[in-house]
Order: sequence, then structure tokens, then C-alpha cells
Amino acid sequence: MLRDKMLLCAGIVGIFVVFCHGAQLQGAPRGQFNHTRKGICILEVPTIDLLSPEDRHGANLRGNSSRDGYSKIEVCCSGYARKPHSHYECHPVCDGCEHGNCTAPGVCACKRGYILIRDTQHNTINDCVPTCPLGCLNGICTNTGACSCNAGTVPSKDGKYCLPHCTGGCGQGGHCTGPEHCTCDDGITGIARICYRCENQQMRVLL
Repeated sequence: MLRDKMLLCAGIVGIFVVFCHGAQLQGAPRGQFNHTRKGICILEVPTIDLLSPEDRHGANLRGNSSRDGYSKIEVCCSGYARKPHSHYECHPVCDGCEHGNCTAPGVCACKRGYILIRDTQHNTINDCVPTCPLGCLNGICTNTGACSCNAGTVPSKDGKYCLPHCTGGCGQGGHCTGPEHCTCDDGITGIARICYRCENQQMRVLL
């Protein structure tokens, strides 16, 4: 029978046209899909259920269906819900789908910069998480698609990944390979993160 949370329906009862706004059918049989309007199904329900108690007395309850006493109404199909501010359109419903577009019941298409992940525990695939080029090495990908770098690392010039940072640099003969950690080229020694070469038994810092 009809409940207060109706989705949408329109039934012809005798000379009356009945519009049920914001309602939902409970326990109704599966309806026939209306291919001309996406997400809308047609159901046959007892005509009397479409009328308020004061309108039932003396009304023609034949309805507009081929079955006597029944009327055809339009409702949102399973997996669809009434669009806000519109009683005549239905849109697909997805659980989650933040940062994405619900294109069909339970089907989420992520926006640019996001990727769909599967929740194996609940068997859902409607979580869109930000993705960064190269996987955001040494950092965490934020919802803007940029890397938030871990301590001891700094963003690359294009912001696509994080580079280790060495205070003061490593000199011309070394490379910063980890937070505050320099790796010197072959034949070069490092002390206190500074790379140098021995020449005539004297240290020559490579700056």
C-alpha cells in the first residue's frame, strides 16, 4: 500500500487525476520498465489506495488499468530515487561515490584525479580516492591530486612526487638520497653530509 514516503506517481481514477508527491510503494510487485524515461517503472496498484478517505465515497474506482479496480502509476525503479525538486525524474543511487558521478544503480564513475577502489569487506566499489602520478612516493596523495610530503622530504617542482631534503645540500659530488642523508659519488668521501675528495692528502670540499 502507499506510504508517506512516495517517490512519484500519477494515476487516472475516473475523472480524477491523482498526483502522489514524495511517496514510495511498499511491498509492490516489480513493475514494467519505462524505456522512454530513465529509471521510471510502471506499476498497477488498487485504485482505492490512490484516493484519500474523503474522496473514496462515490468515486469511480475502475481506474486506468486493463484490470478492473487497478490504476497504472509511475514510480522510481529499484536502485533509483526521485530527483530533488522534481517529481517526474528519477536518478540512480550509489552507496558512497563521493568525488564521482553515479551513472547507474551501484555504478560510480570517478572524477578526474580520482580512482575507484574496492571495499572487499563490504563488497562495494563506490569509493573514489585521489590518485597522484607515480603513486606519490614519500608522501600522501591529497584530495586535490597533489602530494603532501612526509617529514624530511619536499615536493618536486611539478608537485607530482616528493624528494628527500638535505639541509645545506650535499655538494657537487653528492646526492641527497634520503632525509638529511647524502650519498657521495665514487671516489668521494663524505663527512657530516658534505662530500669531499682527497688531493695531496688534503680534503677538498666539492661545493
